[in-house]
Amino acid sequence: PEPEPSNGNSTEDVSTKSNTSNSNGNEEIKQENELDPDKKVEDPEKTLELRNVSDLELYSLSNGTYKQHISLEQVPSNPNSYFVKVKSSSFKDVYLPVASISEERKNDKILYKITAKVEKLQQEIESRYKDNFTFYLAKKGTEETTNFTSFSNLVKAINQNLSGTYHLGASLNANEVELSTDDKSYIKGTFTGQLIGEKDGKHYAIYNLKKPLFENLSGATVEKLSLKNVAISGKNDIGSLANEATNGTKIKQVHVDGVLAGERGVGGLLAKADQSSIAESSFKGRIVNTYETTDSYNIGGLVGHLTGKNASIAKSKATVTISSNTNRSDQTVGGLAGLVDRDAQIQDSYAEGDINNVKHFGRVAGVAGNLWDRTSGDVRHAGSLTNVLSDVNVTNGNAITGYHYTGMKVANTFSSKANRVFNVTLEKNEVVSKESFEERGTMLDASQIASKKA
Repeated sequence: PEPEPSNGNSTEDVSTKSNTSNSNGNEEIKQENELDPDKKVEDPEKTLELRNVSDLELYSLSNGTYKQHISLEQVPSNPNSYFVKVKSSSFKDVYLPVASISEERKNDKILYKITAKVEKLQQEIESRYKDNFTFYLAKKGTEETTNFTSFSNLVKAINQNLSGTYHLGASLNANEVELSTDDKSYIKGTFTGQLIGEKDGKHYAIYNLKKPLFENLSGATVEKLSLKNVAISGKNDIGSLANEATNGTKIKQVHVDGVLAGERGVGGLLAKADQSSIAESSFKGRIVNTYETTDSYNIGGLVGHLTGKNASIAKSKATVTISSNTNRSDQTVGGLAGLVDRDAQIQDSYAEGDINNVKHFGRVAGVAGNLWDRTSGDVRHAGSLTNVLSDVNVTNGNAITGYHYTGMKVANTFSSKANRVFNVTLEKNEVVSKESFEERGTMLDASQIASKKA
């Protein structure tokens, strides 16, 4: 049991061309209203300059159905039925009709040159502008063994050999692989090998995961990988990279963005990390669990449950919006990790964003929901925090940890003075909500917060 409370106060280099031109497969898109090619150009009298392009997607329309083409097998006979969706930080999504598709050979690879064109369209290339808009797609790949430019090939290869070493040779699109409602992950079983999202100095991403990439990791290495635009949901424990990592798994420079929704434990990267480490990694996005249950669970921006003396989070961050319904002492929510126990440690890391816990009395906080080791009941085996920062607004919780007790293993903990942190307590048999100064650590102003994050 827990003791009675005491009084107490990554950069990634993801190439847009790689994302659009080096992946294989087709995916049927059902949101037809989002892909209306009639939205190409609103005002043809203006010059359309395409700058700061972040993503490109090629679609075709056939029998009233839109399909995304991540690669091509050959030059289409009807290129005028294709259009390009252009995304940018500088403008709303633009839809351009394809004027031509041709085959070219570059660096001993067959590529397809896609040219989109409308009146008064200019594309920024090396700070200069040229008429029309061009980019390249790869030829649909055949069998790949070590360097992968196709997500379907990667998943197939790893499922056939869970102990191999795999490199991304391009950014990949998970829409290539369709999962059944019963599938818990893309890669089944326990992966013991290495997955590296880097080749020749370039870091690549996997886009659009709908389930965890791996089911389980054991003694594995995953590094220099980005998982972008994840949209994952599940009834059991879920994480973007894997449901669980054990036995000395090493995760380094793994960056995730997107949305996860679950009914039990949720972690931005992992639902559970047992005797495994996370370093120089991040999660940015939303985590949702508003399911009402009496079951124990743990929710964290990076990891739901961090456990074991060799388990650690270091030099990492989470930018989160977490919505939860935690209402029991064995239900935890933390900006970085929910439950940190059995001598696990978090150091040199921070969380920022918002945590809104609707119910009362759960273990909820900006950094870690709970450090207490419920297994041993021994304070010596609780989790520890060193040099951590909470820049999180918390409803029904605390800033640093969600449960304060004597003998906590914490050092150099910080929180933002600007954060709104409210804790629900019982006073004279009435539930009272008031600002919480428990577990605030050293409170810093905005300039100090910026310095700590740097």
